[in-house]
Amino acid sequence: MEDRLSALESHVRELARSLGEVERRLSRLEGSGVEAPLPSPEAPAAAPAAAAAEVDFVGTLGLVGRTLLGLAGAYLVRALTSEGVLPEALGVAAGLAYAALWIVLADRAGARGRPLAAAFHGSTAVLVGVPLIWETTARFEILPPPLAAAALAGLTALSLAAGWRRDLRAPVWIVSLGAGTAALLLGGSTHAPAPFATVLVLLGVATLWVAEARGWRGLPWLTAAFADLAVLLLWMEDTVDEGLASPAGVAAIQIALFVLYAASFGRIVRRRVTVLAVAQTAAAVAVGYGGAVATLRGVPAAAAVLGAASVVAAAALYAGAFATIDPRRKGQVLFYTGLAAALLLGGSALLLARPAAVWAVLALAACALGSRFSRFVPSLHAALYVVAAAAASGLLRHAAAAWTGAEWPELTADGLTTLAAAAACLLFLVRGDHAFWHRWERLPRLVFMVLVVAAGGGLVVRGAVLLVPAADPGTLATLRTAVLSAAALGLAAVGRRERLREAALLVYPVLILGAVKLLVEDFPAGRPETLFVALALYGAALILAPRLRTPGPS
Repeated sequence: MEDRLSALESHVRELARSLGEVERRLSRLEGSGVEAPLPSPEAPAAAPAAAAAEVDFVGTLGLVGRTLLGLAGAYLVRALTSEGVLPEALGVAAGLAYAALWIVLADRAGARGRPLAAAFHGSTAVLVGVPLIWETTARFEILPPPLAAAALAGLTALSLAAGWRRDLRAPVWIVSLGAGTAALLLGGSTHAPAPFATVLVLLGVATLWVAEARGWRGLPWLTAAFADLAVLLLWMEDTVDEGLASPAGVAAIQIALFVLYAASFGRIVRRRVTVLAVAQTAAAVAVGYGGAVATLRGVPAAAAVLGAASVVAAAALYAGAFATIDPRRKGQVLFYTGLAAALLLGGSALLLARPAAVWAVLALAACALGSRFSRFVPSLHAALYVVAAAAASGLLRHAAAAWTGAEWPELTADGLTTLAAAAACLLFLVRGDHAFWHRWERLPRLVFMVLVVAAGGGLVVRGAVLLVPAADPGTLATLRTAVLSAAALGLAAVGRRERLREAALLVYPVLILGAVKLLVEDFPAGRPETLFVALALYGAALILAPRLRTPGPS
């Protein structure tokens, strides 16, 4: 009895393996879109693989044939329209409906488990619909740009619906690529980029959510790039100046890009922070929000509304990030506070005629708060505010002119305020409150110190130039070398203390800059006596600065 049971178990296991093999073959044949009989048991071992390859090849040829028949149908509709059998409007509508039919067929193919057929049908929809929209809009001017944009939106919406229902990635890729390219080209050729930019923004956000639901990773990058480029071209093509759109209309599209993407990623990063979330949010801030700020500068009422809303939103984001998010969740903290900083800078720029002094005060306040509550992110944002204030006040231009010999710009009171704020920020020592932050805790203080050295040294150079107004280029070069050598020695001495140890990191970069400056400026412009002084000062700095840099007691 035991022998019979063992034999029966062996037969059952063999039967299960055979059924599994049959099921795998059926799955492959169904995916190819062609039905074929199962191989006979007497067929040799290599025959099933060869038969499957032959069936796949035949099935692919059949799909190519279907695509050609689909194109033939499109040309038939075009011929009937050209001959006047169909009115132009009816012919265009028939062609668009025909293209949509192929997306429906792709959906049906996906429902039957035939992804390759779905991809071919999606390609047919693009080959039929996109050239039709292009010709009827750019060449024959039958469709106005808003209707052409709506037609492209309809095709992409159908493909997204099919892709979401059946998990069909290939048709969505094909339709999105074709429609996105057509929208960009039509926006330029028709000189009416606004409707096409609107469609691409909505397409990008919709694709993001479909991809998030289905676990697709590459497609949102493509549609986000289309949306960013379309909004950037909308801004760069002087649409407002040429009277093609109102500033409010252009700004509305720019704000939509920023708000829709920021809100979408704001929900997504609650689960995880991705590279796409960081990169596309930064692009949406620069292209969308930054473009809206620039567009509305000449519209006081709209600028005031956007500025006030931005400041309120920034305050809410800051409060929520610091009050409700664990500091150890560094990705979320950086995401939400980064949005807050962008909104605060943009909003204050719209509300204030001279925002640099306010940004300098904000930097000082952020350092104080970071030191008081032992949080590193506020000091990081303080560095951002200081750099923005230095750029807006002209302090950076003044420093660059001092070291390069360019024409001196006016040094404003806001510039001096910014320089004082950067120096005062060095008094606050903020340690990283997490292992990740600890690795970056020197970065804000390095920014403050670089600004102080560059702008402060520039002031010294300008003062020396004012004392010697008739100095020749060689003398001016030596003056700059003297200030640079003194800066290296000063940094080395200051860096000996623990509280200002970041200064020691700048000693060798300053010395390297000194060497480059000697080769680029001093030798070509100097005389023997000026070169004697410059080389002596720089040589002394090379000898003394590394020795002074050795840490001492704090």
